[in-house]
This record gives sequence, C-alpha cells and structure tokens, in this order.
Amino acid sequence: MFRRRITVRLVTGAAVATLLLSTAALPATATDIAAPKGLKVQRDLAEPTMINLAWTPPPGADHVRVSVFDGSTDSVRTFSPDTSTYQYPGSGECTRYRIRFAGVAPDGTSAEAAAVLVNSLAPGGLSSITGERLDEGTTGRISWTQPAWWGTGTDPGYRVTVTESSTGRQLVDTTTTDTSVTVLGIDKGLQYVAKVTPMNSSGGCFTSSHVLRAGRPSSPSKLVAIRDEVPSTVHLTWAKPAWEGYGSVTHYRVYYGDSVVSQEMDVTGTEVTIEGFNPEKDSKFQVVAYDGQLRGEPSPSFTLNRLGYAGEKELDPNVRIQEAGGVIDVTIDGPVGSSSSYPDLFLDINSATPNSTYSESHQIANRANALTFDKVPCGVFTVTVSGQGEAGSKEFGRVLVNQCQVGMLDKSLWRLVYGRADITGNVVDMSYGGEARVISQKPATSQDMALTTQATLKSGWGYGIWLRAFLPANANNASISGYTMQYDPGYGRINSFGPALLLRVWDNGKECSTPLARVKWPAGLEVNARHQVSAVVQGDALYMSIAGNRLFAVSSLKGALASSGCAAAGFKEPTGDQIGFRTWGSGTAAVFEQTTLN
Repeated sequence: MFRRRITVRLVTGAAVATLLLSTAALPATATDIAAPKGLKVQRDLAEPTMINLAWTPPPGADHVRVSVFDGSTDSVRTFSPDTSTYQYPGSGECTRYRIRFAGVAPDGTSAEAAAVLVNSLAPGGLSSITGERLDEGTTGRISWTQPAWWGTGTDPGYRVTVTESSTGRQLVDTTTTDTSVTVLGIDKGLQYVAKVTPMNSSGGCFTSSHVLRAGRPSSPSKLVAIRDEVPSTVHLTWAKPAWEGYGSVTHYRVYYGDSVVSQEMDVTGTEVTIEGFNPEKDSKFQVVAYDGQLRGEPSPSFTLNRLGYAGEKELDPNVRIQEAGGVIDVTIDGPVGSSSSYPDLFLDINSATPNSTYSESHQIANRANALTFDKVPCGVFTVTVSGQGEAGSKEFGRVLVNQCQVGMLDKSLWRLVYGRADITGNVVDMSYGGEARVISQKPATSQDMALTTQATLKSGWGYGIWLRAFLPANANNASISGYTMQYDPGYGRINSFGPALLLRVWDNGKECSTPLARVKWPAGLEVNARHQVSAVVQGDALYMSIAGNRLFAVSSLKGALASSGCAAAGFKEPTGDQIGFRTWGSGTAAVFEQTTLN
C-alpha cells in the first residue's frame, strides 16, 4: 500500500479571545518508495515464543518500519537500511500476531507490504458449539466443530466441563478427542453450562460455552421500538427466544409505559402497535415469552427517547504520550476503532527543527489500546496522535521530544540582564526574590524555535519563560521584547479565573495588560515541583505544554494580538530568536535546568 500523508494539526486551547484552528496542506512531491520485499516470518525452533523476522530493504529507504500487533499493544521499531533481520520477543502460547513491514523515505513517504499473520502455539477457538436436551429434558448432549487452527503442539484434544448453574456442582470434567459428550440424569427443571477448550501440548487458550436451559423459554431478542407518524403511537417488534423450552411459546407479555414500565398486554405474534404514549417523555418496553403458564426470561429493556432528544455525545479517546530514552509509549482509553467519528488513529513524528528531515507516520493497529515506538533518533521532534474519519482529522495528544538533549545551553550561552541569579553549567537559579531576567545568547538563523526545560517554582509568585525574545547584544537592562508563558497564582486576585498560566506579549520591556491566552493550572499537578515545559513556535503558530498537559495551541499569533487588543494598543509582533526566564515578587525562587533551544 502506498500512502502519502502531509497534514498540519494545531488544536486551539482556552484563550481570552476565541482562536480558530486552520488546517492547510503543505506542498510536497511524493518520493518513489517501495515496500520491503523477501519477507520471512517464522517462530524460532529452539524458543517458539520468539519470532524471527527478515526482509530486504527497498532502494532509497531512510529506514524500515516494523510493526508487531499482539491483540493489545502495537509495537513499532525502525531499522536502518543496512539491517534486514530482527527477533521479536513474543510471549505466551495464546498470542497471535499481525506483522507489518514498511519502507520509509527521507521525507516520510512510506509504502507498506501486506500484513503477515502468525497464529498461536495453542489451538484456536471452536468453530461452533451446540447443545440439546433429550429424554424429556433428563439427558443433555453437547456437540462442537473443531477449531480452524490446531496450533503447533502435539496431542490435540478437548477439555470438557459441565456444571449445574444453581449449585455449582460439576457433572463432567474430562478430556476427549471426540466432538461431543452426553450427560445423563440431569434435572429437567435446572440449567447447566458446558465449557469446551481445544488443547494441545502447548496448552489451551480459547474456551467456548453453551447453556443447556431449563424448561422455561429464554429471553426474546432484537427488541426495537419505532415511533409512528403519529408521535403518540409506537410500533414494537422482537425475535422469538432461541430456546422455547420443552414445549413452545404460546404468547408474549409486553410491558410498557412512559418514563417507567406501568402497563402490560398479551400478544401472540412478535410485533404489536400501541397508542397513547406521551412523545415528550421517554418510553420503556420489555417483553417476556410464555409457554402456557410458564414464564420465560425477560428481554433486555428498550428505551425509546422522547422527541427532540439530542442523544449522548460520543467521547473522544483519551490518549497519553510518554517518552523515555527515545522510546515513545502511547496508551489509549478505548481500543482503536471504538470511536465512530475517528475510527483510525495515526502516530506522527516530525522534526521540530529545520536542519532535520526525519519524519514518520504510522497507522496504529485496529483494536490496539497501547503502542510502543522504538525509537526516535537524536534530535527534537513533535510527536502527535490524531484521529481520522468522515468528520476529518482531530488531534488527541502531542509532546515535544528532545532525544540526546540536543541544543543544551551551558553557562556561556546565558546572560543575566536584570536582578540577581546564579548560572552554573546548565542550571539557572533565580532564588533571590524580586524581579530578575535572564536571556539566551545562542546564535540563531531563524525565529522558529523549539524549547524544553525542567522548571521548578520553589516558592513565591510564579515565573515566566520568554519565547521569540529580543534584547540587543550591547543592552544591559530589562527592555526585552517577546512572548512569555507565565505561571501567575496572583492572577486570581484581580478576577474570578483563579491561578493561571498566561500567554503574554512584551514590547521593549512593557507588558500588555490583556493576556493573549490563559488556562488554569492543570488539576492534580503539584505547583512547587519540577515539571518538563516544552514549547514550539513555528511561523504564526505556538504550542506549549507542561508535564505533558497542553497549555496553549494558538494557530495564529497575529490573530491573538489583534483579538486581545494588544496590537491596537501599540504592541508589535515579536520577531526575536532568543529565549529567557523571569521572576518577580519578594520571596520568589525558581530554578530552570537542562534547558535546550533548537
């Protein structure tokens, strides 16, 4: 499969003025890249849980991507073009795998080969299982069809158990190579559960069950209520029970009512039309089958919503992205494919610096609730997880990853321009209280930037981080221009918003009184602790996070300057290429460590 995906995804955060998201396609020329060939996938003879993989890398590939999905986690690794083998450490006799190989060009274009499936060591599940009662219900017979896959072990067979539901008494516990068992002397008034597990020398994984029901009918199924053209009239349909008891169903009792079940009626067929409902209320329904006077099991209840009911809003998947040592771990609440609006999820990795062309786009395996990507190379990358569907695309998670601490700023690349601070190695310690400002001196050729830092507010009234800052090299004062992200617990004293993280603009040392955007401090996040702060400013857009929590995702800084009123007040758009830190207020102490700028 050949797929070319180039998208820009920026999701707006809370702001003083509404900031609209715009998505634009980037011009690009697709690279002619082929999928890997010569694919070989086989279990290791000495250690069958291990899976040996081999491939031939395609010409012109930057790397080869190999994805192994075990039914829960999609494990992704990348390999250089001079690597053509990999041994995947599988686990367990029950796991089945879906393995995908893709060639990836330097610009991120990829071509994927057809997936390779690896079956479990133990047998698969039964193809079918049925049961019946004989001799007026005193004998039971369970029959089944063998699995399509018997596994790679020896000594195939079945383990069979039959249990009395009401008492837990086990009537049968045996192994057999037959495809049926007969149980004598059962009580025709009681229910029994049979379980069958295909087995071999590697074990058994998949158990199928069948219920030998008692004399009464089972519950009707497929109960549906549809409102008529006259809203007070409802047409009800259902399917007969799968088990009608020893006799046959003579009639059905329909229970119904507005808001609660309050009325009943008997019918002989599997549908009925009922009048007199209040269309402004939810209507409830339930159906029970009868064999003469013998009452069966009730159907699941059905609610017909009132007219004008908007329905429940479908929740987007909750995605968490973490990185350690270049390995990306993604966890997803709700398996991939469970969202009807965004059934497809993609992991995208793109360079956040202009001097790198590394790019990856991987469609996360359907039904996965976790993904591991091993791993990104040294560099600074934006990692996003986004959904795609008929509604378009939507971003669910984003982190900035700096593998190998690229762009670390040491003491020589910092300058104290106001107040007091200690700068040692890569540590900027601003613990003297009062107003203090430090600015970077790293040469740059672009105002686009990616920043990471470990920030700790030890005490006091907050801190600020400068972005796109500018101060002339010969200046030795606080007249800095730029944007700041500021944690300001005192912001709640002047309005009802409470302690806030603010995005502000500065011009020649003066701060616009209206923030460009604001968000509350993330719930549950300790204030006086070390937190990873990340920011990307690219073109007219800004993205910023703290401890993995998105703070600001501004699609247009120019628009924010205008809508906040700062532009009308004379504040210019910052165009600097420096970063920095500031503190204010007596008793304030803040420390910034492991700061990188790229």
